[in-house]
Amino acid sequence: MYKKAAGERDLRIVVWPMKETKTVSVLVFVGLGSRYETKDLVGITHFLEHMLGKGTRKRPDALSIASEIDAVGGEFNGFTGAEYTLFYVKLPADKVLLAVDVLSDIICNSRLDEKHIELEKGVILQEINHLLDTPSQYVLELYHSLLYGDHPLGWDIVTSREALPQLNREKLANLWRNCYTPDNMVVAVAGKIDPDKVISSVRNHFGNATGKKRTTWIPVKESQTNPAFKALPRKTDQTHICLGVRTFISVLHPDRYTLEVLNTILGGCMSSRLFIKIREEMGLVYSVGSGIQTLLDTGSLSVEAGTDGSKVGEVIGAILGEFHRLRESLLNPDELQRAKNYVKGKLIMGLENSEGLAYFLGKQELLQGRIRTVEEIMKEIEKVSLEDVRRVSENIFQEKNLNLALLGSFDGKLSFERLLRL
Repeated sequence: MYKKAAGERDLRIVVWPMKETKTVSVLVFVGLGSRYETKDLVGITHFLEHMLGKGTRKRPDALSIASEIDAVGGEFNGFTGAEYTLFYVKLPADKVLLAVDVLSDIICNSRLDEKHIELEKGVILQEINHLLDTPSQYVLELYHSLLYGDHPLGWDIVTSREALPQLNREKLANLWRNCYTPDNMVVAVAGKIDPDKVISSVRNHFGNATGKKRTTWIPVKESQTNPAFKALPRKTDQTHICLGVRTFISVLHPDRYTLEVLNTILGGCMSSRLFIKIREEMGLVYSVGSGIQTLLDTGSLSVEAGTDGSKVGEVIGAILGEFHRLRESLLNPDELQRAKNYVKGKLIMGLENSEGLAYFLGKQELLQGRIRTVEEIMKEIEKVSLEDVRRVSENIFQEKNLNLALLGSFDGKLSFERLLRL
């Protein structure tokens, strides 16, 4: 069972001892993501995440930081999402205090050296270019720009590239002071640990963190009334499709577990309807699948597929056909139970390792302010009924909620207005 404690100035600490592992994972969640940005500072949250690993007073450069973790066979990385930033270290369990020391040092004591800032701009630019050259990932950027338009959630990676030259130490330091505050952080630790010793160590090491969070996010105003599409022609061997709907289901919405089960049935596994129909029966794709996004105030579902440019219309029609089928008819009870068992099984398997368990704890605490146990979540998943799936399908699979992003080569005579019909 997990143990939760408060640290200095409301820093939240969550730990879970695991006797069956020899590793430990220390994750630091910060309530700051891309949706907190303004137009002139697009990309700054990601840039700041990079810069916090470039040197502190104690460890003057990236090599000094990385070499300590590498010396014990550990892993060290960071991630910036729409609503939070994450830093993590995974290493042998007897080195847990090293992980706490390194993470607290970069988060509380980074120098944000001007020289490192200019060098890192080149690194960020290459990361952006890599995404632009990866159609299967870039099509998601196009999809989110359709959903959210001129809102921080809709500003794509190209906008970030344009803003990059204007980002400087003063802007980074202001964001750091305003958001990397104890009340806006969660430290989650899982592995072979003594929980009391770990909590004490986290409190001591993060004691330098001060201030209160002074930045917030702009709510999404959903106003779509007609299907929308964005097509970006490119010379590619495969055309990438991202077709989905607004769900309006947030991370705290009572239907979020129903949506997860629905997504599994639609395209979340290899026995899903989309995989069987479009790959196994029609032979039009190598890869097809669906996924959901649940944010603090809204959400979406999207289907991603890659196909020959001449087959785009067929694939879109097949996806819409499965949307329609879910909306218009009840599931077979066996199909529903398989989907619920799949969701529960994936949850259990994701918690077998220390990083998965720490992520499970920390993300819930940061975004929801409470932690549901595995048993509680299992009960919620099992409660999902045939009628629940049908009801949510009717709510979300409507023409006015449809959004289509396309990247690659396709028939220029295709009428997306005519295709996007339910």
